Amino acid sequence: MWFISDTARLTRERAAVAALMSKADWLQDADWRLTADARVKLDFTIAIGDQRYVLRMTYPKLFPFTPPEVAPVGQDHRLSTHQYGDETGNLCLQHRPDNWLPTVTGADMIQSAYELLSTELPAAGPARQVPSDHRLTKGQEFRSKSLRLLVPAEMRQLIGEFAEGLAAPAELRLRRHSQCMTASIEKIVLPDREWRPTNFPKSGVVHKGLIARVSAAEFQAIAAADDGVLAAALRDRVAGELALSDYAEKEFVIATDGTRVTAASQLSSQKGDTSVFAALHIDGDGPARLPAGYLALASKKAAIVGCGSTGSKIAVSLTRGGMDSFLLVDDDLFLRDNFVRHDLDWRNVGEHKIDGVARRIRGVNPGADITIRRLKLSGQESAASAASALEQIAGCDLIVDATADPDAFNLLASVCETAKKPMVWLEVFAGGIGGFVGRHIPGLDSKSRKSCETPTTVGAEARRHRGSMGWSEPTRHRRAKGRSWLPTMPTWR
Repeated sequence: MWFISDTARLTRERAAVAALMSKADWLQDADWRLTADARVKLDFTIAIGDQRYVLRMTYPKLFPFTPPEVAPVGQDHRLSTHQYGDETGNLCLQHRPDNWLPTVTGADMIQSAYELLSTELPAAGPARQVPSDHRLTKGQEFRSKSLRLLVPAEMRQLIGEFAEGLAAPAELRLRRHSQCMTASIEKIVLPDREWRPTNFPKSGVVHKGLIARVSAAEFQAIAAADDGVLAAALRDRVAGELALSDYAEKEFVIATDGTRVTAASQLSSQKGDTSVFAALHIDGDGPARLPAGYLALASKKAAIVGCGSTGSKIAVSLTRGGMDSFLLVDDDLFLRDNFVRHDLDWRNVGEHKIDGVARRIRGVNPGADITIRRLKLSGQESAASAASALEQIAGCDLIVDATADPDAFNLLASVCETAKKPMVWLEVFAGGIGGFVGRHIPGLDSKSRKSCETPTTVGAEARRHRGSMGWSEPTRHRRAKGRSWLPTMPTWR
């Protein structure tokens, strides 16, 4: 407890409040106490003319590294526009978590509370609005907005082209999340064409309704009315113009003034209540997060052979980097003991890893082109299946071997050399204690004797390194079987 470990600070706090009371006649009835959960609190009264406002300042357990709370006591209404929540909520004062300094005292907080209340609730003369210093992030702003309309940049461009008075049938796709509901436009049936957003997922339930371009004044009135009454009136009016009479054809209305947009939906045919969705612009206005060089990935295709803990992460990372075409090769199932390192979770237990990874890719890029081969490249498969898989791999722009299987590596290395395609291979040792990564770019990387190694010799080097570090020998993967041939190995990097 701060008041025990730093008794000098408690003494300074009490002295500062006493000093303020001695010179400020508006501060009265200071009463120091200890709460049941061992926090210091101070009840005090601020007098403004004939009005008396009882407030409570509660010191946090980590004071002075975070500010005290100051809140009204015994009020049946909110005292200030700068107050969180209801009538019992904390006042938002000049000293807050975002600008707090440990040198600020409780007396400073009391002084700030007086300045706020005496400005908004003066003893004489008109009340004045205290300017807001709020700088909310988008996340903070939407904490209280659980209904959210997802607005991509292309939709903002589209509504800017609408003429006032335009009305058209539309479809919304609703998705329920644990703490919110999101809606995105599925399509708009314009007089001259049908518009759909690019690369949006198909999850959720589709509902039918309409979109209308209104005046700026009407939009402002609709957006300001939280009860959705004006939005419902707009929906009924436009539905009549479009001859949409059934509830299933007019479950929602999207209103726009050409710049701003909002949506209102009657979520149930049994209830007349209309819920308003806040517009959430999902494409940033700042510079692109990916460097321009990543744009080249959109025209490339990667073969990911092995969709285990390493291959799954590589596939999703390439997707985030802009690649949208994949060949996935794996035969294994996702089981509970794969939780240790794999990118998948309980939702995927029992299915082939390759299917879960494909779903993860499409969760990032719904339009990704994915070819799936559920086979073990070095296992007992039909000759036709193995040959067709290798031909598909040879047709990709990048080969990634994440199998940690020397037999699969030998096959992929031969494809790499024959088809002249770049290849990356890697293995993470059991328990995550070390590993190795290699690459080969035909025509760039040399094939000197010194740089050409087999998986067996590289494994021996890894074991010597672990021994020098005092690490125990991890469980090894199956070694390469005896073969009558072994292709020249690419360069190890």
